[in-house]
Amino acid sequence: MSRHLLALLVSFGCAGCDAYEQETVSAVSSGDHAEISRAFHAATYSKRTNLESTRKLLVGYLEHPDPVIRFYAAKYLYVLGDSSSFSTLISIMQLNDGVDLHDRDLRLWAIDLLRQYREKRAVPEIYRFFTETKSIDAFNALLRLGGKNAPVDPLSAYPDARPYPSTTVFSLALKDPHLATELASATFIDPKCPDIYATQSRQIAAWAMLRAGADEPYFSYLEVQAEKAIAAERPPAKEDSNQYRKAFEYLASVSDPRVKALLARSLESTDDRVVQVGLVNLIFNQTGLGDARKRLITELNGRTLNLGSEFTLQLVAALNDPELSQSAENFSRMDSSGQWRLHSVIRKGWPIYNWIDDYVVILKTDRGE
Repeated sequence: MSRHLLALLVSFGCAGCDAYEQETVSAVSSGDHAEISRAFHAATYSKRTNLESTRKLLVGYLEHPDPVIRFYAAKYLYVLGDSSSFSTLISIMQLNDGVDLHDRDLRLWAIDLLRQYREKRAVPEIYRFFTETKSIDAFNALLRLGGKNAPVDPLSAYPDARPYPSTTVFSLALKDPHLATELASATFIDPKCPDIYATQSRQIAAWAMLRAGADEPYFSYLEVQAEKAIAAERPPAKEDSNQYRKAFEYLASVSDPRVKALLARSLESTDDRVVQVGLVNLIFNQTGLGDARKRLITELNGRTLNLGSEFTLQLVAALNDPELSQSAENFSRMDSSGQWRLHSVIRKGWPIYNWIDDYVVILKTDRGE
């Protein structure tokens, strides 16, 4: 088929479409998966006033014969807050033969997406896939989605494997922290891994012990490093440059009044990453909106958003808090980019799962609390 004829067919099949949607139709017609991904992303994340036509276009691709195109359509529908593509992702998982996407089985990408958007109803099918493939990705998804009801046992799922103890500790803590205490306490004393991984192994062990209700020395171990992260200190040259931040992130997800107070202090850090993690965990893991509100209002009252406009405004929009929304409206009057309208109107209803896993080890709601 000539390019001219293809262009005519694309134009006819997308009558009334805007430029983004025409590019999407053209990309699908090309069969180039990289181009298709780029076009779907551009159409979804554009700053247009109405994304409903894009949503309808994506829904139409859920029946496309190419499973990669079906996956991308499902992925961006979830970004838009539309979970109607759930059955499409399940059908991709049920494919007998794996399809390659970026040197990885497409079925694993589908599992990742179901885990990211907390699709607990997918557990039976993910478990079926796990029993057939013993996929570590499916195993981790089952633990994340199922928690204590996950149909897998971290101690026996891979009898021939020899992971570092901290890996098993983390898996046990996801299922039920109390199952992890014996191995976690031993791992904290002796990580039984190369020195380069020892600190992170102890951090995981301390985190698991705290989640199980233990206290010292685990709390102080993470607290000392977390305070260094808040002070924007950097580890010694031979250490992991992010180890203090990692300790801060592990501690941030633990339900404890002391953690809430520490997170409130973190909002004055000069390390923007620490402030971002502190805000998200205060709000979603520690019911600390009061402290977070003050910090966000201070941020919005400035002429520049030091924490990043996307981070700040999508967080404020997700909270639906009248006082914060008013501050954002005031900010928007000084900002010609239209970012606040983008997040509060055009993307209203987008799920927090689009971004929240970048800032939390685990969510309070994931733990069933």
